[in-house]
Parts: sequence; C-alpha cells; structure tokens
Amino acid sequence: MRKQTFIKLSSKIFIFILVHCLSSLSYGQTNRYWSQNFNEEASLLAGAVVGGGTGVSAIYYNPANISEIETSKLSVNASLFAIEFFNYKNALGNDINLKESKFQLQPRFISYLVQPKNNKRLSLEFAVLNNEFLDMEMAYTEEKMMDILTNLEGNEKYIGTFRTSQYFRDDWLGFGGSYKIDNALSVGMSMFLSIKNLEYQYMLDVEAYPLTDTVYNNNLAVPFYSATAQKIEYVKFNNNRLIWKFGFKYKPERLGIGINITTPSVGLFSGGKVASGKIKQSNISNPNGNEFLPDMLIVDTQTKNEISVGMKNPLSIAFGFTYDNQDNKKTFFATIEYFNEITPYKLVVASENPNITTQENYEKLETKDWLSYAYGAKSVVNVALGYRWDISEDMLILTGFRTDFNYLKNLDYGELSNYNRLQDLVYNVYHITGGGQLTILKINIIAGLQYSYGRKKDQLQLINMADPVEYNTVENAPLQGTRENTMILNYNKISLFLGATLSFGTN
Repeated sequence: MRKQTFIKLSSKIFIFILVHCLSSLSYGQTNRYWSQNFNEEASLLAGAVVGGGTGVSAIYYNPANISEIETSKLSVNASLFAIEFFNYKNALGNDINLKESKFQLQPRFISYLVQPKNNKRLSLEFAVLNNEFLDMEMAYTEEKMMDILTNLEGNEKYIGTFRTSQYFRDDWLGFGGSYKIDNALSVGMSMFLSIKNLEYQYMLDVEAYPLTDTVYNNNLAVPFYSATAQKIEYVKFNNNRLIWKFGFKYKPERLGIGINITTPSVGLFSGGKVASGKIKQSNISNPNGNEFLPDMLIVDTQTKNEISVGMKNPLSIAFGFTYDNQDNKKTFFATIEYFNEITPYKLVVASENPNITTQENYEKLETKDWLSYAYGAKSVVNVALGYRWDISEDMLILTGFRTDFNYLKNLDYGELSNYNRLQDLVYNVYHITGGGQLTILKINIIAGLQYSYGRKKDQLQLINMADPVEYNTVENAPLQGTRENTMILNYNKISLFLGATLSFGTN
C-alpha cells in the first residue's frame, strides 16, 4: 500500500515539475508586434503612416510609399537612448518584488533610397533595421529562519535564489521598390531577411537546512541533511527567415489611402542551437507521514542537429489613411493593422532521450521530448493615430499615439500545454510620442520623445517564497507556498529619438 502511495505521489511530483513547478519569468520576446517604430518621422507619428508620410521607412510600413520620396537619400536614424523600468510587485510572494531598470543605446534604422534618373516612376530602397530588441536580467535571494522541515524540531535556514536573463534581437535586412502607375496610384513590394537571436537562462534553487550538525526529533538524533529543489533552463539559437510585404497607395488629392500586406515568414536555416535543463529534488518529507518522497534528478543537454528551432511571423494586413488639410497645413494620420493568429507550435523541438534519468522515472514523464518549447499567438488588432503641423517650410511638429496589444492573452496551447514556454507574463503597452523636424541645408534633423506604459493587476505569482512549506500539496511544489493572484506588473519606458536624413541629387 505504501509503495503504491509513493508511486502516485512520485508521479504527481513529476507532472508538477515538468508542467507547473517553479513558474519562470522567462520571455525571449516582447510578445507584441508594435513595440518599435522605424525612422524618427514615422516614430513620432506613432507608426500611423501606412496611408502616407512614412518617409524613408516606407520599405517597412508600406513599400508603395517609397515613391513619395523624389530624391535619393541616405538616412541614419537611432534611438539615442531609452530607459526601461520593470516592476513586478509580489512576483515571488507577497511583498517580494522584482525590479529592473535598463539603459539602452542602439542604432535602429539605416536606409539608402535611389530614384533612377532614367525611370522617374520607379524608386528603390535598401534598409537595415532592428525590428525587436530585449535585453534584461533580474535576480533575487530570499533568506530567513523558519520551521519548515516537518521531520526536524526547531527552525531551519531557508534560502531561495531566483535568477533569469533574456536576450532577444530581430534584425531585418531588406530591399524594396515602388512603381508609380499614375500621379495618384502606386504599388510596391519589399523583401526582408529576418535574423533572430535568442538566449535565455532561468534558475531557481531552494534549500532548507538546520544550522547544527546534529538535530533531534522526538529525542532521537538525526544526522545533518538539507532539503532541496532546483530547476535550471537554458536555450540559445539563431533563426533566419524571409518575409515579403506588398503595398498599395492611392492619393488623388487631400485624402491618402494605403494597404500593406505582410506575408507569414518562411524559414531558411538555424544555428548556434543549445537547449539544456535540470530538475532536482531531495529530502522532501511525505506530507502524509514521516517518510520521504522519492528523490529525483533529471538532466539533459542537446545541441546542433539534436534540436530544431523556428520562430514564425504571422500574416498581417494594415490599412491606413491620411488627410491633408492644406488650408492650415495640418495633416491627420490613422492606421489599423490586423495580425492573424499563429496556431501553437513547437518553437524548440528536442530529440527524445531516455538517458536523462532512471528508466522508471522516464516512463512517468508526460512529455518525452523534455527540452521542447511551445509557442503561438492569438490574433490582435492595433491602432495608431498621428498628427503633423507644418509650422513653416523647414519646421514640423509631430505627435502620435498607438496601442501595442500582447498576443499571448488567453492563448490555448491545446495538445502542447505540457511543453515548456518562453513567456507567461501578459500585459498591453500604450505609446505616446511627440517631437519636431528641422531642415537645414537639405538635411532633415528630427528629435523627439516617446513614453510607453503598461500595467496589469491580479496576475498569478511566479513562485511563492514568502510563505513556503516543505511540500505544497495544492500545486505539488516542494519548498514553496501556494501562489496567489496578487502580482501587479508595471512597465515604463522613455525613449529619446534623434535622426538625420541627407538628400542628394535631383531628378
């Protein structure tokens, strides 16, 4: 009878550890599509430029708009700096918060636009841009004296260490062209090579032990021992994909209408692939008696051809319009973009390996490809609004607002729900922009600010180290307490934009 009880408990522990245990703050992507804009003019208009006003970033927003630019241009645009503030209140238990601030300095957009002199209807553009960037690291250690081990009398030292780091970068190299069918109608196409690099690490190490060499339980000497629970994850790879954009632009007079269709990405090749993990548990007492639950150790690392990876991009359709009130030199912009869902898929596919633990334990695993990760996306719709005031021929004021909705909200992973995931935190972000442009000697100088804000209440805590017990039977979690829906996410970011566009040649 005891043996059957142990087997059942052991099975529950494995299911918990592989599926629910030690929930991680591990996200390799922002999980939003409009986190960044490109080139300062479009950025200060909040990206509401599919219908016009894209400037040199037309190759991205709507390649049909490349023909708006009537001279050859070299453009270098950058986020001069950005400061991000992350605050996850009660993330690791009530009154145990995670905080991080990040200073970033990075180039964002470089383009070269050419309008051939022998064909004034045709415009060509080359561009390099950073489509997405995330670099963050957070760590916390909880240390206290408490009576947590049920087999031992008195207090023990409880120490839990949490650490996570995430790096994700998605750079696009593109070539595009636009053709003017007539003065009001133009079409365009662009193709991008997307180079994605992901690296994330996650570690949770929890331990409880007495501070004396020998302790007594019911007047019986008990040798020193410690109770431990540990989980470590590491994933690294690069993935290269092709993406196409098809654009349409119609502007008879004051009203401009644009459509931009972005295709799903097509995978090319991947490299630098590594996936590893470790789960360990030892000396955890059975909540139903004085015996111990079975110890366990699961370790595996796979590299190169042992794993395959791929990050999918969705089909999206953007519709935009502009209205140019020529009487007071003010222009209004609006864009709405629909992103199609991505059915949950295996982002990382690892080979099955029965040598990661004992045969008996391996047979109990619900997911044999233990290092595989699932990903996906729900369909979302984002909206952007912009406003431009031409104060003079050489001076502009630009402002904008855009939504940036998270595509993982309420995502059902279905058959892949037992696999590892790179993201559990879901919150929307809203962006407000403002700045100006000054033209001096054919050089357009643009400067401005963007404020980004996101907040989400009543989220499930990542783990609970505030009120731990030796074995949490509610969640089958060793050396942790029951998680509560008290986590509050706060995100703030301030970005300073600075860019210059040099025009040369005439047509």
